[in-house]
Amino acid sequence: MRKKRSSFTTEFKTLVVLEALKGELTISQLAAKYTITSKNILNWKQLFLDNAALAFEANNSTKSSKAELAKLKKENEKLASKLSSLASERDYAIEKLKDLDL
Repeated sequence: MRKKRSSFTTEFKTLVVLEALKGELTISQLAAKYTITSKNILNWKQLFLDNAALAFEANNSTKSSKAELAKLKKENEKLASKLSSLASERDYAIEKLKDLDL
């Protein structure tokens, strides 16, 4: 039987990586402390360092993401309203057809 693959939150990964970067404990000690593999810590650390520059670009990307999210929410509201209207029209038409006894 296969062992279920563990899934870790981004907060947990960040905590572990920051501890690894402090250098107070070795990677092996951190792995034992958190009962994870050294390979996980090394992969997370590399990913963290590869994407560190994004922390300083966040302002522009965050603004554009928020604007796009607002636009999509507005569009979603319009579509939900239209769907509700069409569902009501359909229900009305079904009732009228039933009244005709066809």
